[in-house]
Amino acid sequence: MERLKLSTLVVLITLLTFTLSAHAQDKGHNEITLGIGGFTSNDFLNDVANLTSSGGDLTYENSSTIGFLYITYGTAIAKNLMVNAIVGYQSISEDVLTNGSNDGEVKRNYITTGLEADYAWIAKEKFRLYSGLGIAYTTQNDKYDGNNNNIEDGDDSFFNFQVNALGARFGDTIAAFAEVGFGYKGVLSLGVSFGL
Repeated sequence: MERLKLSTLVVLITLLTFTLSAHAQDKGHNEITLGIGGFTSNDFLNDVANLTSSGGDLTYENSSTIGFLYITYGTAIAKNLMVNAIVGYQSISEDVLTNGSNDGEVKRNYITTGLEADYAWIAKEKFRLYSGLGIAYTTQNDKYDGNNNNIEDGDDSFFNFQVNALGARFGDTIAAFAEVGFGYKGVLSLGVSFGL
């Protein structure tokens, strides 16, 4: 009896999977997204850099950011597979303290450009559940406004990444989306998408 229940469950799950896949996103579908992400890899790298450069008489406090703002353009190159180009911006500001006294502010600007691929596990007309990966190049520009001669303005660049463990898009031509993962878009990313 248990074997029959298990076999029935496997058949039902298989049929459900094929039914949901039958409504998959078609090749050639295009969309533009506008989003914001928080707790990004840039935040993480900034914290690590502050830990390694702080100490002694120099510390960084009161870090603030509005998050990673971005726009993407994507196209479905195959059933259930989207490829996206992304451009994004993040700014992080923080106070610089020397011997506990405020000695100015440093502002770090990050510009990220990259490519992403999303695979839709479920792609219906008004709902999409997906996962994805992205690779990007980030340029960083640091501006210091203060009196500490040991801190200089600077530029840096590095490769960056995004792993979307799970994303969901709700809506038709205009839709809301949420993604959970880690990388340049952050641990949590929210936004709106426009089908073209």
